[in-house]
Amino acid sequence: MITVQYRCKHTGHEPGSNIDTTSGTLPRFVMEFIQAQAEKSLTWRNIKHMLRLDKGVLENILDSEDYDQLPQSVRIDYQHVYYAMKIHLRRQSQFDPSMLLKENGDLVCLDSTHKTCVDGAKHDCYSYTLVARCTTTGKGKPLGWMITNSQAQYPI
Repeated sequence: MITVQYRCKHTGHEPGSNIDTTSGTLPRFVMEFIQAQAEKSLTWRNIKHMLRLDKGVLENILDSEDYDQLPQSVRIDYQHVYYAMKIHLRRQSQFDPSMLLKENGDLVCLDSTHKTCVDGAKHDCYSYTLVARCTTTGKGKPLGWMITNSQAQYPI
């Protein structure tokens, strides 16, 4: 018969302490909640006010030292919200230009910039930019670029 004794040694932290409770990764449902708030364009300040815990409830939890009663929302900090906003903005900026043209094709512009570079024969080149107005931001979203050494309509 084999007897195994397990002696749990925690180095570098105290289980159940305030610091231990607030550190570590957040559960998936909390991260999904933060992501949903970021997609609603709420700021850190809006989210922070939404997550406020009643002072009396917080004092009772801290006095009882039963940190398991602390809601997961207490662990949400600025960096969690910043990360969710960064992901949301990255997703918004990486959509297909053809979809932008389909959704926001009511205003499309072609812009020409002269003398952007020179070709092998030392002739000036022209840069053409196709831009559509985004209905979400109200700003121009480049759809494509063209470089040519002619200002005539044929290269376009």
